[in-house]
Amino acid sequence: MEEVFEIIKAVNQLTDQVKLLTTRIDTHIKAHENEHNPKYVDEHGACEILFIKSRTLAKLRADGMIPYRKVGKKNIFLTADLYEFIESTSGNF
Repeated sequence: MEEVFEIIKAVNQLTDQVKLLTTRIDTHIKAHENEHNPKYVDEHGACEILFIKSRTLAKLRADGMIPYRKVGKKNIFLTADLYEFIESTSGNF
């Protein structure tokens, strides 16, 4: 009986991962289809594209995993860099 629960748990985890990946793919497609998509986004926009919290973004930025530009006191991210990061990590970050 315990084996059945382990299988159910594994299936639920896989289902959650598929849902997350599907959401990221949909976001990626919509962003490229939208002609009004900004070339650059601020930290809030980067978090929305990557589906992460600002603290995670700060760590990725500090570790040099995501390129950014400093404009005044704001960090600005090129959307193409963010999508390239998603593709290169397959969403596993």
